[in-house]
Amino acid sequence: MNKIEKIQRWLADNNQDIALITDPKTIQYLTGFYSDPVERVLMMVVFKDKDPFIFGPALESEAIKDTGWTNPVYGYLDHEDPWAMIADQVHARNTDETHFAIEKSQLAVDRLESLESVFSDGDFSANLTPLIDKMR
Repeated sequence: MNKIEKIQRWLADNNQDIALITDPKTIQYLTGFYSDPVERVLMMVVFKDKDPFIFGPALESEAIKDTGWTNPVYGYLDHEDPWAMIADQVHARNTDETHFAIEKSQLAVDRLESLESVFSDGDFSANLTPLIDKMR
């Protein structure tokens, strides 16, 4: 079982729908891609039963693919709303999921509030950090 499958198994076992991974070092651990875009959004979205995707600055899209990542990569430009774009990609997968696991040790409050604004029915109470720490 690979690392992403372990996260998917954890999601299923813990009644969670989607993992929102935002720590650049965790994304590197899972994919081999590292970037710290500072104020820009970089996120890996892992579904319990669908293929994951990575979302980040448009300038990083090719670098992500160059690591061998074969799942979708979505980029955004500075004038676009990354939170709405992430929500669009989640909803495009015909998901009614509302239980999100987050890296509580890493996700900034302003970013959590942005996620809550685009996933108004979302429950963000599950902490993914202990699983990631254990996997490492």
